[in-house]
Amino acid sequence: GAVTFFRGFGKATYPTQELEEFPSRVGIDGLPTIRTFGADVFLDVAKALLGAVSEDLTRWPLCGVYLDPAGYMVATDGHRLVRVQYGAYPAGTLVPARLLEVAARTLRASKATEIELLGNAERLAFRFSADSYETTLSAKPVEGTFPDYQTVWPKTLPQAVISFSDPKAAAKAFRALAKAASVLDHRVELDVEVDALAKACPELGPKFIGKARTADAGGLELDIPATVANWQGKVAFNGVYVAELLETLGG
Repeated sequence: GAVTFFRGFGKATYPTQELEEFPSRVGIDGLPTIRTFGADVFLDVAKALLGAVSEDLTRWPLCGVYLDPAGYMVATDGHRLVRVQYGAYPAGTLVPARLLEVAARTLRASKATEIELLGNAERLAFRFSADSYETTLSAKPVEGTFPDYQTVWPKTLPQAVISFSDPKAAAKAFRALAKAASVLDHRVELDVEVDALAKACPELGPKFIGKARTADAGGLELDIPATVANWQGKVAFNGVYVAELLETLGG
């Protein structure tokens, strides 16, 4: 059989498929609820995690979000790592990033106020209701073993605190610095500087400075809109990674 669509003077014909050839719906009956999220919380969590998920299909376990039984949702691409504390989960479960992405996009377009995460070792699903209808998205967990991220997670967090008053502006500054820096590592050095104005008005605090050395031995220096407390000394980062983090969490 075939179905034809007409519009104006044109038409398009497509072959149809026998009903019995269409994949059967995978039921989620009996799947236990792992966690119920408020819609706004879920969208924020998904945004943060998806910003760190790997797109490298040769490292398949990094293409998912790890549900740590210690009570964290974890994502990493081998360079950046995001960990969100939100309840307890079955050991070793890996949520496909695509499932999380589609669930967030579908939820955002609805009027739902909550979303459920259900699952076991064989099947994961997101479910929410709005306007008297129910939406269910399901998939198999990602296969493979997530790396032991605890080996690189700091046991104690540094005392220095950097507060970005305008994350978008700070991200643009880091993008500019990374573009000027070496293409090998996009190294950007960060430090604070107490100028004459800050000395006269201590309440203004020190300036937060980003520096990059260009390939021709030149350099670029930019003020970054931020306040700094308990600064421990000069540090260096990949400027692209910092910019993407700011764009994800602050954009």
